[in-house]
Amino acid sequence: MAPTRRAALGMLAAAASAPLAPSWASSPPPWHSLIPPAAAPDGSITGWRPLGGRASYRLDAGEIVGTSVEKSPNSFLCSEELFGDFILEFEVKTDPRLNTGVMIRAESKPDYRNGVVHGYQVEIDHAARRWTGGLYDEQRRLWLATPAHRPEPRPASNPATGTICGWRRWGRVFAPG
Repeated sequence: MAPTRRAALGMLAAAASAPLAPSWASSPPPWHSLIPPAAAPDGSITGWRPLGGRASYRLDAGEIVGTSVEKSPNSFLCSEELFGDFILEFEVKTDPRLNTGVMIRAESKPDYRNGVVHGYQVEIDHAARRWTGGLYDEQRRLWLATPAHRPEPRPASNPATGTICGWRRWGRVFAPG
């Protein structure tokens, strides 16, 4: 069985599409969940579409669960909703054998490399370098910002054993523009 990746963007995940402004301190915009309450009748996740490789995605108890397929190209589950300025908070649990992250501002256009998904990825890194939280420009410029300069980069898994640390709550990903 292929490794399973759970990305609970539900209970703690949200994106606000209100503009970033100093007024947020006094009156924050409403959060909205990116997870639909139930799957569509055909089992798909309403408001999302898979792109790229052959991974499968499903809803399981309010969580998005993705299952990778060996020797498949990179797989993506993309929101059909477009966002202006937003803040994203989420929890994630990944398999340390996978290369993963959360894409923001990602696109797939037929006129760019035959529709390959490209854009910014907040990295979840199980490698020894521990660049979790770095910003990677998927399919274009590669690393834009690495957390290598930080005194204690965040591991995505237990550095001693390489095993999954369990659910990991992320701080906030700010995405103006």
